[in-house]
Amino acid sequence: MSLFTKLFGTSSQRELKSIYPIADKVDALEEEYKTLTDAQLQAKTPELKERLETHGARVLDNEFVTLERNGDTVVLAGIDDPNGYADQKTPEQVAAEVYAAQGAPFWILLAHRNNAFAERYSLLGADLVLSGHGHGGIIRLPFTDGLLSVERTFFPSYTAGFYEENGSALFVTRGLGNSGPMFRLFNRPEVAVVTLRSS
Repeated sequence: MSLFTKLFGTSSQRELKSIYPIADKVDALEEEYKTLTDAQLQAKTPELKERLETHGARVLDNEFVTLERNGDTVVLAGIDDPNGYADQKTPEQVAAEVYAAQGAPFWILLAHRNNAFAERYSLLGADLVLSGHGHGGIIRLPFTDGLLSVERTFFPSYTAGFYEENGSALFVTRGLGNSGPMFRLFNRPEVAVVTLRSS
């Protein structure tokens, strides 16, 4: 499970129990990847994405897909982390592609970084943005959104739950792991399930 820990930031068997089917697929890749540094792992990202897709995962790498169910359509777009390759598409380019291909659809944006929501992602027009990255504020205190950000600033925003800005909704999961050597306090790990219902 060390590769899974490196990718998703947790080593607790109890926390992983609910996602064992995915963990088993990733675990099959472990021997090749477990000794890599973070920089080496980043260099192998294209190969890892290809291997994950071979095992049935769909990686949305600055692209989108259209999902249909019972006559309803939802566009699901995924963008890379901002610290990726310099020549990768911007979130604005991905949004423009969604609108050019689909008109004005109901669409969901998968964007790892919660802290880019207010000033960037909320302006793209996605109906719902799904993020992580904030680890629930690491230490949660009453009446706060968490004590620490992943960047080690105090009292971060958008760390867990639902938010709304500029007509776009954001859901941030607290996730399973920690950020570096930190520990969680009053901040239970979670695997979130978001259910969409048409009005």
